[in-house]
Amino acid sequence: MSKPETKGDVCGFVPLIHVRPARRFIDAARVKLEKIAYDWDEVDSSMSRSCDDLMHALDYFEAALDDSIAVMNEPADQD
Repeated sequence: MSKPETKGDVCGFVPLIHVRPARRFIDAARVKLEKIAYDWDEVDSSMSRSCDDLMHALDYFEAALDDSIAVMNEPADQD
């Protein structure tokens, strides 16, 4: 019995391969934003708040990435 085809298989998208660079980018962006927020916190708190806004945007982006992975792992439509 062979493994059923997923939506990712049909379009040639391998989630584990394509997701790694995105996750690395998100992680690196978080580290850089934390450093910026820390460096500017004593000088201008609006920079820290802006970094917080960007962190929330990264959370949203990461959730969208997780949703896309789930869709790509769903079984392909059998017509």
